[in-house]
Amino acid sequence: MYNARGFSRLVIDGSDWIFKIMYVHLLWIVFTVLGLGIFGVMPATAAVFSTIRKWLMKESDIAIFPYFLHIYRSTWKTSNIIGLVLFAMGSFIYVDLKVSQEFLKFAPIHFFLLLVLFIFIITCLFVFPALAHYELKPLQYLKQSLLLALAQPIYLLSILLWTLSAYVIYSYIPVLYIFMGATVFAFPIMWFSLRAFNKIELKKSQQA
Repeated sequence: MYNARGFSRLVIDGSDWIFKIMYVHLLWIVFTVLGLGIFGVMPATAAVFSTIRKWLMKESDIAIFPYFLHIYRSTWKTSNIIGLVLFAMGSFIYVDLKVSQEFLKFAPIHFFLLLVLFIFIITCLFVFPALAHYELKPLQYLKQSLLLALAQPIYLLSILLWTLSAYVIYSYIPVLYIFMGATVFAFPIMWFSLRAFNKIELKKSQQA
């Protein structure tokens, strides 16, 4: 009887979490579309990471829609400024790499640009966790994200491995992305990032 009750509770809890994950992903799609895609994806993604952060902080009983809407609205300007800066930086790096590959063909310059690309990628990976965790000015999030990535290489490697794994999983099981992709992708990144944040904050408190 005890095992049956334990199994029933496990099924109920599991079903509840699956519903929450799918619901947040649906909200991400809806609010991205409401922002005409280009102006909606950044605040919608910020809302996904902030919601997951709440779950990881043991606040899983939050009212998801009001909280999601609040974060979407409150981060709309900041997240879109960050998005435009990242888009400009990414476009510039891409063009430089194409020019280097097609015309310059000078290995040291190409290697340097690949290094810049890597720095850009790791900065992007920490932007949304930082946006969910800190209150900073728009461009300070980019600086903070890069510093976090460099200061916590173990967590950075974990996030990179998860990103690669998610790409492989979604390639073989695309239906997973359709129904819960944004949340499933963001959850481990926020989990690793939160531990990186806590580790840095603990180190700062010990030094104070």
